[in-house]
Amino acid sequence: MTESHDTGDVIEVRVIEPSDDCNLYTYEPHRQRFRFAGVHQAAEPAPVDRALIVDALSGTDIDIPVLLMSHRAILPGCIVRARPIALLRLKDGNDEDRYVVAEPIADSASSSARTVADLAPEKRLALDKFVKTSLDGQIHPTVIWEDGALAMAFVHDVKRAGKLVRAKSAKQNVPAVAWKPLGYRAAGARRAADIDPHTDSEYAYHQLPYRFQHYVDEYLAPDERILFAINRPAMKSALQHDWLKRGKTIQAGILFLTDQQVVLVTEIIPPDQSSIRYGYIIHAGVPERIGSVNVLPTGSNVCLDITWHSATGIEHTLWEFPCEARGELQAAAELLCGWQPRVDDRRLRRAYGAQPVEIELRDPSANDPAAIIPLTTRLTDALQTQLAVGEQGLARLLIPAWANSDNVARILAVTNQRVLLVPDPQSPQTANLEVYLRNISSLMLKSSILDSWLLLRVTEHNETRSVKISVPSTAPGFEAVFQTMRQQLVAVPVR
Repeated sequence: MTESHDTGDVIEVRVIEPSDDCNLYTYEPHRQRFRFAGVHQAAEPAPVDRALIVDALSGTDIDIPVLLMSHRAILPGCIVRARPIALLRLKDGNDEDRYVVAEPIADSASSSARTVADLAPEKRLALDKFVKTSLDGQIHPTVIWEDGALAMAFVHDVKRAGKLVRAKSAKQNVPAVAWKPLGYRAAGARRAADIDPHTDSEYAYHQLPYRFQHYVDEYLAPDERILFAINRPAMKSALQHDWLKRGKTIQAGILFLTDQQVVLVTEIIPPDQSSIRYGYIIHAGVPERIGSVNVLPTGSNVCLDITWHSATGIEHTLWEFPCEARGELQAAAELLCGWQPRVDDRRLRRAYGAQPVEIELRDPSANDPAAIIPLTTRLTDALQTQLAVGEQGLARLLIPAWANSDNVARILAVTNQRVLLVPDPQSPQTANLEVYLRNISSLMLKSSILDSWLLLRVTEHNETRSVKISVPSTAPGFEAVFQTMRQQLVAVPVR
């Protein structure tokens, strides 16, 4: 057996078969206490608990068997943070099975072991005998022990291979985008069906400038439906002025009302002769958090005045349009008012939020993806320590050190309750950032190769502040994390 050094690597496992009989309990949340539910009887006593590794983001099991060297049998279904101490290879001709041997970190009676050689002699002998004769009901003449570092490398390899398989499968089975029409209405290409599958706004997608089609392709969710849209040309503002007190130019944009959100998409700079797209700015919110919506005159222009609610305050936004758009804005306002609660309201309302999305933690500037594995492992472990009981991770992305002014790498995560920004544990002077979703009134995003960020509009005591998070636009999952935030706002009540 070879020895390993403490790498600080940690895995989460779910016990599927305890090593011995153990008590079972149920938790009563309304009383905040446990109740004895019975006794699990092991089929056959063993020196290890059988477990599977749990994916930290989705909470699903990964097909990596783990032999957990616990001091006492751990009840089935329990999640355990453990440290790999060895990789076990069982060879039978050309066939080979691999098991990760690990010890629970929270078990003070056994947490000092770093390799199999560190185990007490009686534990080591029992483990050797179990592996060679009773592990899977067969006798294994060839047993090879590797150190904990190779065990962790094996875990990373299996996870990465699984992600590639899922990504390839997803690409081969991508559903049709719900909001994109099948043909051009202006050209007479219509789907031959009794019921038109798209709204007029969705057919108008093909009449947008190509660069806006590109922005829409990047931003809208595949299952989203466009209910209403208003095109805004570049125009002089009646609210914003430059230093000469002249109206500033507002760039072209489009207001979308969908079945999921209200969003104003504004381009940053109009394209030049080379047709370079400089990016766009998103300001979005969910209809369920709108308190009121009105159309107000503003000088020579007209504004859509929206009041957004959070659990702790109110935010007002004014989106400016030319006066010719007044009729369209009135129609949009009437549509949005349909989401507002009514007296004795019995209409069905959305209660579901975002589904977990798997995003590879990757630095877009790294030449060797494997070089950042120690960093992503540290960040993932640090994120896990921040999650509360019952809190579920929905999406996450890596913000490399070079993308921050303080040169500290961070992991940005969205859970079912919060937005978390956790720095590299090797920079202890850098604090965590947390924002509860219930306190967010609206969201903003800037996507540009020159400068990109996410902006959380947080209202507290009726004052709105902006929490800006710089994220490279090339970071994997940039738009997906923002979309997850926006979709999860629906599932977090504020009233």
